Formats: sequence, C-alpha cells, structure tokens
Amino acid sequence: MVNFLFANYLSLSPIVTRYFAAEFGGCLVVPEAQIDAFGHDHVPPVPGSFKDHATGKKIHFWTKPIAQLLEVSVFTYAQEKQVATDKAALSWLQSMDVVLGGDHGQGKFRSVIKIILRDGIGKQVDSMVMKVGNIDCTKGTYGVLKSSVAGPLNKSMKEDSILGGYN
Repeated sequence: MVNFLFANYLSLSPIVTRYFAAEFGGCLVVPEAQIDAFGHDHVPPVPGSFKDHATGKKIHFWTKPIAQLLEVSVFTYAQEKQVATDKAALSWLQSMDVVLGGDHGQGKFRSVIKIILRDGIGKQVDSMVMKVGNIDCTKGTYGVLKSSVAGPLNKSMKEDSILGGYN
C-alpha cells in the first residue's frame, strides 16, 4: 500500500491537495515556491577525510565556513524579522557574540556555533545555534580533531574579518 502511494504520489498530489482544501477549508501543504526558496541561502558543507594512524580507519568529516554562515544567517534573520529595509529597525543590532563548541556522542563529533545578537546596552536580543562541523568517528581524540575540523575551523575564524576580535 505504501509503495503504491509513493509511486503514484505525483499523479495523486493535485487530487489529494484539492480534497484536503475542501475538507479542512484551506491548503495544508506549503506552496512549492516556498519549498524551492527554502534552500536558497544554504551554506554547503566542505567535506574531507583522512586516515587515522591510531586505528587505521578512514574518517570522514565536513565543515562550513564560519564567516559565510554568519553573513547568510544574519541576513536571513533580518529578512525574516522584516528589518532589512528599515535602518531604524536594524539600528538596535549593535554587536554579535559567536561562541564555538562541540560534543561527542553516538559515533559522531559535532561542532556548533551560537550567534548571540545584542542591542546597544549589551542585552541579548536573540540567538541562533548552527552546526559548523561534523566528524564520523567512535573516539573524539586530539589527533582526530586536529586532523579534521580543528584546522579548517581555526583557519576560517582567523581569515574572516567579521570575527575581528579572534586571535
């Protein structure tokens, strides 16, 4: 039954959509234009791999350039809050803190950043958390971190002028 529905999804989609609209008084699905626009500002991960000398296994990882992620995130945030066109509305954003962290569990090491937006008096206005790195490994040792995400993330933070206070 599931295979039948999945195989005929494209042909049944308009029928099902019309039924839901008639039954529930409105459309229950997101318009395709919004679905297509969803990934427009996506920052793609940069994949990599290396051979772990301790275990002899090939370890795969990915990272994202932090400055590009910050730029896209703050721009998208401003658009969603509808402050991108109003200079007075955007003037409340005076500073941004970026906190980098990570955790190991369930066979992966995940690295994230937390972006904290602050107003003129230093009060937190909003915050966002985003993944910036991932390693598929059973043990998150110093050697594994150094050979995978640590290098690209450090390089990304040092090169990017948006993170001016980092050394």
